[in-house]
Amino acid sequence: MKTLRLVVLVMGLAALAVGVAGVASGTRSGSRVLEETERAFVLAPGQAIAVENINGPIEYEAWDGREVVVRAVKEARGPVAFARWVAERIPISIEQTDDGVRAGYGRLFYWGFGWANLRLSFRVLVPRDWEGDISLYTSNGRITARDLRGDARLRTSNGSVVVERQAGSLAVKTSNGRIELRDVDGVVTAETSNGAIVVDGARLARAGRLRTSNGPVELRARLDEGASYEVRTSNGAVRLALIEPDVSLNLTTSNGQIALETEVSVAEVGRNRLVGRIGQGAAQLSARTSNGDITVSSQGARS
Repeated sequence: MKTLRLVVLVMGLAALAVGVAGVASGTRSGSRVLEETERAFVLAPGQAIAVENINGPIEYEAWDGREVVVRAVKEARGPVAFARWVAERIPISIEQTDDGVRAGYGRLFYWGFGWANLRLSFRVLVPRDWEGDISLYTSNGRITARDLRGDARLRTSNGSVVVERQAGSLAVKTSNGRIELRDVDGVVTAETSNGAIVVDGARLARAGRLRTSNGPVELRARLDEGASYEVRTSNGAVRLALIEPDVSLNLTTSNGQIALETEVSVAEVGRNRLVGRIGQGAAQLSARTSNGDITVSSQGARS
C-alpha cells in the first residue's frame, strides 16, 4: 500500500512539474484537440447503441449512410505537456459487441484535478431507417438527439437535453438542466430537478410523466385514446396546449390560478382544483404545481 501511494505521489508531482514548466514556457492556451477516434459498424435493426461519457456532450443523429459511425474527440485545457499527460491516462473505447455498439471512456489512472481539464465529446451517426435500443449517458454535458427510433434512454447529471423527432419510447433525465422535446411520438418520460420542460408537438401513447422540481412545464400534444400522463412541478407554471383533445383533466395548484382557454365540461371545481373533461375523456391528464398557474387550451392539428 505504501509503495502504491508513493507511486501516485511521484506521478502527481511529476505532472505538477510539467504543468509549471508549461506555464513558465508560455504554452498555456485554450482547449485543444488531443485525439480523435472514429469507427464504423453495420448494425441490424433491434440491436443496441450505448454511449457513456463524462465531462462532455453527446450528439446523436441520422444520416444517409448505411453504417453506424461513432466519433470521439478528446480535448484538454492547460499547458500542452500537462494536458497530454492527463489525456493519455483516460482512454477512449469504441467497440462492437454481440448486442451492438458500445462507446465510452476508461480510467487507467484517476486524478480528480485532471478531469477538470479534460473534455470528451461523442457523436453518433445512424442510418435513417435504423431503430433499436439507444442509451446515451453523460455526467457533465449536454445531450442532443435527432431522429431517434426505438427505445431510447438519455441521461445527464448536469446539462440540458434536446430531442428532435422521435418515435418509440423515450426516457429523459437530467439533475440540472432544461429538457426540450420536439416532434416526439410514443411513450415519453422526462424528469429534471432544476429546469424547464418543453414538449412541443407530441403524440403521447400509453403512460408517462413530465416532472421538474424547479421550473415551468409547457406541453403541446395529442394524447392517444387510453393514454395517461401526469405533469408535475413544485415551482413553476404549467401550460397545456392540447391538440384535438379528448381527455379527462385533473388540475391542482396550491398557490396559483387555473385558467381555461377552451371549453371544458367541469365535474368538480374549487379555488385551486378542477376536475373535468374535453370531449368524451378518452385519455387521462393530470397536472399539479405547488407555486404557479395552470393554463389549458386546445387547437386543431397543424397541416
